[in-house]
Amino acid sequence: MLEMRDRIVSDLLERRIEFKSTPMREIGMLLEAVPVVGEWLMTKASWTVLRAPSDRQFIVSDAPVAQYDPTPKVPGAGAGFESSPASMTVLPIDPSAALLIQPSPDGFTSLPTQRHITREQVDDINLLSYAQADQAIFGPVKAILAGVHAGAADDPARVAAYRRQRARIWLSEMGSAAPGSDEVLTLTGVNRDGSVTRQLRIGRAATLS
Repeated sequence: MLEMRDRIVSDLLERRIEFKSTPMREIGMLLEAVPVVGEWLMTKASWTVLRAPSDRQFIVSDAPVAQYDPTPKVPGAGAGFESSPASMTVLPIDPSAALLIQPSPDGFTSLPTQRHITREQVDDINLLSYAQADQAIFGPVKAILAGVHAGAADDPARVAAYRRQRARIWLSEMGSAAPGSDEVLTLTGVNRDGSVTRQLRIGRAATLS
């Protein structure tokens, strides 16, 4: 079992194993998620239109919906619409406005509100868009894009924190203990960025550390 695990991990890291999906499957998965995501957006999210000051403008990337979670449930977890109470989803909708979607403890209570934000906050959102771009960012004028590139060069740590977390495949030896026995399993998570290990405690309630 250990040899098989090590071989699979090695093949994943060396990219000898690839996971592919057909276009029809991708479309089907998107459509399957529409009712669930749509219901959440309409009933459990708060919507805020962020207005930039006159001397700042938003950029957009080729992955225009940016998501960031400053308080993930476990270290290294990805961000989603409701990955934690503090998660945020940002979609620039024009150079002067961006839509902010966040979980709402009271559910959807009214039409989107508006909030005027500072130049520094616009710069921070633009850095988020930059960090989560696939290959390109877009803006009204070249000077704005040059400023975003310069800001990213000045703060590489923040860019790294804002990048999307790649999905991982988690591997472990099969445990034999029954639920409630408090067994601890070591899991290896693998993606293109490398591998990490986590401890999973199997008991009355499973916990990951």
